[in-house]
Amino acid sequence: MPLYELFIIVDTLVNGDGAFKISVNTELSPYPIVEFIGADKVEYERSRGIITAVIFKTVYTVKSKRYILYERYGKGYIETKLFDENEKEYSLDAVPELAHIMPMKIEGNKKKFAPLLEFNGDYIMAVPVKFYDSKKFPGRGKSIFDGGKSDCFDALDEVISQWWDAIRAGRVTKYIPEDMIPRDSKTGDVLSVNSFGTNFITTASVRSETGTEQSKIEVVQPDIKYEAFLSSYTNAMLMCLQGLVSPATLGIDVGKMSSADAQREKKDVTGNTRNTITAVLEKALPKLIEAILLTYDNMQEQELKDCGEITVSFGEYGAPDFDSRVETVGKASSYGIMSVDTQVDELWGSSKDDKWKAEEVQRIKFEKGLVPGNDTSVGDEFEI
Repeated sequence: MPLYELFIIVDTLVNGDGAFKISVNTELSPYPIVEFIGADKVEYERSRGIITAVIFKTVYTVKSKRYILYERYGKGYIETKLFDENEKEYSLDAVPELAHIMPMKIEGNKKKFAPLLEFNGDYIMAVPVKFYDSKKFPGRGKSIFDGGKSDCFDALDEVISQWWDAIRAGRVTKYIPEDMIPRDSKTGDVLSVNSFGTNFITTASVRSETGTEQSKIEVVQPDIKYEAFLSSYTNAMLMCLQGLVSPATLGIDVGKMSSADAQREKKDVTGNTRNTITAVLEKALPKLIEAILLTYDNMQEQELKDCGEITVSFGEYGAPDFDSRVETVGKASSYGIMSVDTQVDELWGSSKDDKWKAEEVQRIKFEKGLVPGNDTSVGDEFEI
């Protein structure tokens, strides 16, 4: 998976949603330029639940004055307007970087903003992306940190901080009686010591009339409860990963804490998260590719071509739960409670196109004798 695509996934999971933005600048590239804008700079316009326009917000600062550029991407048009913080509209040339986009028209004695750019095709040069739906903000995406995950990560940070504080405070300490510190034999002053041996604490000399007690140097090292800190760290980490990623996927060994069956169930969490992400990308990326191809045709001033069926596949072999899916579908097939068509669809999902799955269904039915076919005999594989 490309690093740019990984960045898109991470940004969307953290911010909740975002949108691909297609722009044209022939000075930079002869092809359409694709950017991904996070949720904090994107708004959506809807009609009966369907997105009709995507609004991108970009902040510019000119001589300590802040401007906000609103780019409204709709079907067949892009509307660009510039406002200040007081929502007063300005000409685009107020920002030198935007002066080349669209100037202000003068009709009669009035100035008229003409920020509308129309293009051929009934499509939007933007593709929204979200993995989870937000219940708090309808129509927007939900961050993976929503639902108490931020508190879990705060708790993990607190455990790590306490652990390091205990390590720093648990340094070896030397206690040296005053009468054992090296002194000048003539003056009795303490001799200067090198920097290597200056980390010690001076204690009072032992005064004993019988002589049974003598002064001695003591080295003390505090007992750090590593097992307790490790247990707290592991529990905090599990709370952070709960419902998102299996600890085993990250190489965290928690096998001592649960049975093998429980570990396999936890590992399915990674597969569910992975399937959620790939299912969204398998729908969003074809829309993006189609919009890019149509935009390129407009750049070349050509008639828009039919892009046909565009498919994006991440494959099911790499899915962590592919083996469990095979086992489940196989059991359903042996019990006779699932049709062949459903078996193939459940097993391969969107990783294979409808034509391939239809051919696979026919092959399976033919091998099981469920459809009529030509009789075969030994030697038919050799051409005569």
